[in-house]
Amino acid sequence: MGGTGSGTPGGWGPQDEENARNQQSQTNNLDDKYKKENLISSANEPINEQGLSAAARAWEKHAGRPGGSFEQIKGSPAQKNAAAEQFIRDVLNNPNTVRNELSRGGFEYRLPDGKGIRFNSDGSFNTVLDPKAIK
Repeated sequence: MGGTGSGTPGGWGPQDEENARNQQSQTNNLDDKYKKENLISSANEPINEQGLSAAARAWEKHAGRPGGSFEQIKGSPAQKNAAAEQFIRDVLNNPNTVRNELSRGGFEYRLPDGKGIRFNSDGSFNTVLDPKAIK
């Protein structure tokens, strides 16, 4: 009878088991937040009355930049959203995509050509990324 596994002190008490369950639950919620489909949903969130998604709006902003790598997307908001979503899916599904952790908890995914997408620490979509400029 006894031993380190039975009760406290030095063993695993009931509160330890509950703490472990709570910790696992928090970890699962964190993992859910960063699941591919959740990231895509975040990028697809409409940002205006016309229904333009956050990703499509970010693409439009980048397409207007001199020297940018994103071509202008044409069509209705639904067509723009579909093109932006396809880009997000391409980035997330590419086996050569690199994920980088950012200093404030955010993260980005970059394709081999340097284009990418960035998310905030809470998993919300932030922007599309042009390749890094060589200085």
